[in-house]
Amino acid sequence: MQWYARQVANNPCCVILLVLAAAVCCGIICFSLNEFPDIKDPLLGFEPRGTVLSDRSTAWINLLKSTAWNGPLTFYPGSIVTDITNDTLEKAQWQKEDKKSSNNSEKDEETVGPWLELETEERSYGSLHDVAEESAGRIVFERTSLGLKPGKILIVERKKFFCNNPTRLYSHVVIQSPSGSNLFTVEGLKAVCDIDENKLRKSEYFDDLCEQTEWGTCCRSWSIPNYVALLRNLSSCHDIKQPDVDAISQLLVSCAQYYHGMKLSHDCAMDPALCRGVPRPCIEYDAVYNILHFLADIHFLDPKFPLVPNLTYTTVFLPTAQSLSALEYYKDLDNMQLYNEVVEVTGMEMGLKYKLFVDCLLHDTVYVAMAGVLVFLFLWMYSSSFFVTIMTFCGVSFSIGMAYFMYTLIYRIHFFPFINLLTIVIIIGIGADDACIYCKIWTCAKSEKNNGTLVKLVRDTLHHACLSMFITSVTTAVAFFGSVISNITAVRCFSIFAGTAVLANFIFTVSWLPASVIMAEKWCSSTCLCIPPVGLYLPQLQHVQWCSSLCGALWKLHYSFTEYSRVFFEKILPCIIVKSRYFWIVLFSALAAGGTVAVFYYPKLQLPDSKEFQIFKSSHPFERYDLYLKKFFWFEKAKEQDPYRKMPIRIVWGIQPVDTGNHLDPYDRGEIVFDPDFNIALPESQEWLYNFCIKLRNQSFYQSTHGPLMFNCFIETFKDWMERRCVDGISDMDRTPCCESSKFPFSEKVFNYCIKEAIVILHHTPGYFVVPSVEGLRFSKSVGKVQAIVVQYDSTFSYSMSYAEMYDFKTAVNSWVSEMMALAPKGLKNGWFISDLEFFDLQDSLSKGSLVAIGVAIAVSFGALLFTTLNLLISIFAILTIACIIVVTVGSLVLLGWKLNVLESTTVSIAIGLAVDLTLHYGVAYRLSPQEDRESSVIFALSHVGSPVAMAAFTTFMAGALIFPSIVLAYLQIGTFLVILMAISWLYSTFFFMSLLSVAGPQNGQLQLNYPSFDCCESSPLPVEKNAYALSESTLSSSSASYPNQIPTSESHELEPLTALKDSLRIDAPKFKKKYGHRSIRPRSGSLSSATTKAKDPMIPSKITRTPRKISLPTVNVTFHGEESLGATSSSTIVCAEEDKEPVLNPLSKEDIPEAWIRKEISV
Repeated sequence: MQWYARQVANNPCCVILLVLAAAVCCGIICFSLNEFPDIKDPLLGFEPRGTVLSDRSTAWINLLKSTAWNGPLTFYPGSIVTDITNDTLEKAQWQKEDKKSSNNSEKDEETVGPWLELETEERSYGSLHDVAEESAGRIVFERTSLGLKPGKILIVERKKFFCNNPTRLYSHVVIQSPSGSNLFTVEGLKAVCDIDENKLRKSEYFDDLCEQTEWGTCCRSWSIPNYVALLRNLSSCHDIKQPDVDAISQLLVSCAQYYHGMKLSHDCAMDPALCRGVPRPCIEYDAVYNILHFLADIHFLDPKFPLVPNLTYTTVFLPTAQSLSALEYYKDLDNMQLYNEVVEVTGMEMGLKYKLFVDCLLHDTVYVAMAGVLVFLFLWMYSSSFFVTIMTFCGVSFSIGMAYFMYTLIYRIHFFPFINLLTIVIIIGIGADDACIYCKIWTCAKSEKNNGTLVKLVRDTLHHACLSMFITSVTTAVAFFGSVISNITAVRCFSIFAGTAVLANFIFTVSWLPASVIMAEKWCSSTCLCIPPVGLYLPQLQHVQWCSSLCGALWKLHYSFTEYSRVFFEKILPCIIVKSRYFWIVLFSALAAGGTVAVFYYPKLQLPDSKEFQIFKSSHPFERYDLYLKKFFWFEKAKEQDPYRKMPIRIVWGIQPVDTGNHLDPYDRGEIVFDPDFNIALPESQEWLYNFCIKLRNQSFYQSTHGPLMFNCFIETFKDWMERRCVDGISDMDRTPCCESSKFPFSEKVFNYCIKEAIVILHHTPGYFVVPSVEGLRFSKSVGKVQAIVVQYDSTFSYSMSYAEMYDFKTAVNSWVSEMMALAPKGLKNGWFISDLEFFDLQDSLSKGSLVAIGVAIAVSFGALLFTTLNLLISIFAILTIACIIVVTVGSLVLLGWKLNVLESTTVSIAIGLAVDLTLHYGVAYRLSPQEDRESSVIFALSHVGSPVAMAAFTTFMAGALIFPSIVLAYLQIGTFLVILMAISWLYSTFFFMSLLSVAGPQNGQLQLNYPSFDCCESSPLPVEKNAYALSESTLSSSSASYPNQIPTSESHELEPLTALKDSLRIDAPKFKKKYGHRSIRPRSGSLSSATTKAKDPMIPSKITRTPRKISLPTVNVTFHGEESLGATSSSTIVCAEEDKEPVLNPLSKEDIPEAWIRKEISV
């Protein structure tokens, strides 16, 4: 420390240039070898990797990819080549499962084989879709119709009112009445018509995007008013009258039963034979179907209340495709007032959500910049140095650059999620916190009587500041790194980047910042402007009368503020805490108990219950549609997975359930890994698999399925096929050995020979129609043997977003499969279960990962604090306070409606990292107190770091508040979180933690640990400061060199002991010692040297008379026994003379000081 302090003090420019060169070189190397982060898909990386389920899911995806036309596997043995792709297989599987669900729901026992439909965008029959439990409405089936591609739309030439039928691929908006009134009125329909014609279609970009009629005009929008006009032969929806509304209302009431009874579809008008039994008015123009399916909400003509046509929400489908080309059109709409006297646009879907997010993410960085500017101004005012503030923010920028250098080139992580950008806000707050602490300790060090040389001043400051900043930086970084145990890729990347940035910030703080402060003290006084309280000065301006008066007024205002602040933190706040310590402990303990109830009992930290990932604030029209409005329309419910679709039970053999890809790169899924022990051809494997399928169908979670199950458990189908006659009755072909002459289980040679023939024949049966499903066998294209098998059945569990329901399903099936695999022969022993559990895996990873991360962070923080303070009691109280801060913060977020999604999990990681800072600053200051009793140590800690801790909390609080206008959810949540966390953290660390220390804090070395000492080598004595009290021409006053004409600040008051008596009182020193000698006399609140060595004679008070300071070097007179003599310039004189030279003045010897009060008169 001594050597480093000497280098910083004597060569600050070299230190700054060295650090600057290192930072610039790292930045150049980093950005020359890597591109800037490109955030295209905000959801990329928001998935678990490394869990059992994710490994199985990745292996399953690799199996499907490997079965594609260019993969190593095929459904067909031998030389048969297929061009079936993975997408086709998935569509075929969905179609097959949907057909099974349809047959089950209709109780149809007729055996119908699965088939392939190439287009599944809009289906009316064959797919059962989502119906809310509380709704008794239509069970939706849909059939293929014409789809749309983003961009140019093909026009179906119909001489009709509309160009085409609506589909979900068209842009659409949702309209409602602000009062929630019925829209199916003349007034409501005309209002909707007005929004469409005069708002949505008036944009200058609309004509370039809209679908064109054969006459070159834009097609009409699909809306209820336009359908009313069509059915009533009106030229415009503005001509609607009450008889028209009544007529259409009666038509819809009479036809709704056919829609909900699944007899009405979207193409009845094209082919009425498809909708037999439906009255002709109900199928005319497909108007009834399109109104009920696309344009009206699900409660309109609800089957429970069919005679009450109450329309709350309605959609307007625009003749524009959902595509990125509509971005400018949306921005134009966003600047319009999309409402009138009756209705308003409340949500929309234009396919632009993720594209808009990238633009808004960059645009809303202006709020982050505003937060940085605010922190800059507060730090400037607090440090009273523009140069130090600028250098602090340069250090923050270097920290981010160094973290990115380490992240990309050292750690070799190529994926950069957008949540890493939140690190900028965090580092700004931490950097300002460290700067406030350092500036405060530097000012306190200058106020010491024996501050000595500049080297000693730097060494003392680093000794105290580095310890505090080291503890907070290490614990914060470790708290971030603790989230690496999370299985979510984006969270892991964020924790690595944020932790690295915190450590980089600490390195720059202890190197860049001290050198910057030295430069500011030495060279900034003659090059700055007089703008208090920023500490800038130009002597030439003193000759201007108005400038001098203005500067004086501003300095007085600044001095008044700092004086009130000093009194508050040194007198009032300690009194409030110490006198009411039991009240604060009870109050904040009760608050922590309430937070615990809110987090773990009620309303409880909920897991996400929707697959829709929110990226904008809830009031954004895109988010309102996705999170709230889309569930009110039948066409959107048809898109969702239905609750009647059963969860599949898939058991896979031949593939190892491993993820060989890079878990920090969502693009890297690795390669398929085959099981070397797999062998289905062995007789014992065949027999075991046959019995396995029988036992599976006898389990309670098995759902019986109607229709042929040819490949669900292929061994049964193969066994039945092998029981055919050996001689064909028609062609007299000998089928041996693939016939009844071979007995089950078959020999390995017979199985390998016959399975290929069986698969070819079975795949060409009418019941299977060319394309196999995902279950069955996979053959190796290179060797032609069976490489993998899949057994699949339906379960009794329906798909659900509920974590508890999916947990029961996964536990029941997985436990049974694991038990069976333990009894399997070697060739089938490595089978594993997989289902559609991706969302459940995300929920499980979020719930477990967050709790474990909190536990790890608290444990590591406790270890770091104990390692540095070596006091068990302080460490226990600090960790208790940190735990309370986290619980109350998370509880507050729960009450605000937060759910534990990926972004929220990230903020929990940030909470762990930032909650430790303020508490640890107080803990270290308490530990460094020279006093033995609790009360004096608490007062020392509060007066020593109270103001910088409060400033750090306040700046971060205000920075978070400035981000509130952002529409990006990540920025909004980090702003909300910072405001809540900083308020709670400051209150708990200041009132709760200090109250605990004042009640039961360590005193007289209680529970104090020590490192073992080794006396093998005798340490050399500490160097003696020869200039400890010397006066030099290069003296720097206690006032910042940036503003030498400053009115004395609060630091000059630190010469006054807290226990000093009034000057008018005369005390007999021997009697005073005898009576009060057993008590510890508190030093001044800001004393630093007393933290290591106590005052030699606390009985010697001093009285200081301050007079206005001149600009020239001050002259000092000390009255000693009535005689004036030269003395120290001020209590904060810094001597910059060379260390090996003799001092100008020698300090007074102890013998020259009588046991009486000494009166010092300093004239300036």
